[in-house]
Amino acid sequence: MHILMIGGACKIGELLIYALEGRHHNVCVSHASQTDVLHTNYDTLCTFDTIIYLVNDDALPLGTLQGKKRDIHRLQLTLIAQIAHESSQKVVCVHHGSDLEQDFQNTDLRMYRVAKSMLKTNGKSQLFQHPKKVHSIQHLNAPVEMNGFHMLKRYFHYLSRVTLGLVDVSMDETSVTLRLKGFNVDLIRMHIERKQTFQQVLTISGGILVSQSCAGRATFRFYRVVGQPSAYTALIDFEPQLPWWLYRFTQFPLHSIVMWGFKYDLKFFRT
Repeated sequence: MHILMIGGACKIGELLIYALEGRHHNVCVSHASQTDVLHTNYDTLCTFDTIIYLVNDDALPLGTLQGKKRDIHRLQLTLIAQIAHESSQKVVCVHHGSDLEQDFQNTDLRMYRVAKSMLKTNGKSQLFQHPKKVHSIQHLNAPVEMNGFHMLKRYFHYLSRVTLGLVDVSMDETSVTLRLKGFNVDLIRMHIERKQTFQQVLTISGGILVSQSCAGRATFRFYRVVGQPSAYTALIDFEPQLPWWLYRFTQFPLHSIVMWGFKYDLKFFRT
């Protein structure tokens, strides 16, 4: 059996690896220092018979995280659950607490609760190995009938309104450009990838607020959870052009405030 283990750098991870390999299973261990679910493509995940997800810091993407860790785990598990459902894979989630059991009680995920100490990451956390790489993830409540592209359009309409028009949003079917009103300079440019029902991906291609090292690789994503009034926004692999200390006091908290407001803006959505 071909098994993928995510977040295996903990006591229970070591015990599971020892037991599974002792039964001649092929175990591929994905640590935070390697890949994570947000960077692993669909075809790669489908190659495994079983996916074991251990809820700890080792399962999170490397870099500076914005948003609740619980929401990041929920998003990653949601993506795994959707893929597993389509490809008839087994998914095992090992966690502590009861929150995740409630979130995934109507899915095919097999949930096992253990003591928190069993999931504690071994050694020093690697989350800040790439501190200038930012991942900002938020959980939102959104109407079931709103797909990823409609949520994208709603967000940029909200962004223009909440900034009182200071941020000029230029959007067509293939791209979004943000400019400061009165200035013919692109703050952020994004390319809209092919429309999908349950997710919409924008690739960040440039702008004066974007480091060239992440242009074409950083993404801004809108995810829908199938059949539920639940959604996620995810800024992945973003690296700012501003000096890091200035970014942390300006653009970083402003993005958090804007996303907090968007969460409440969706409450007033009407079809």
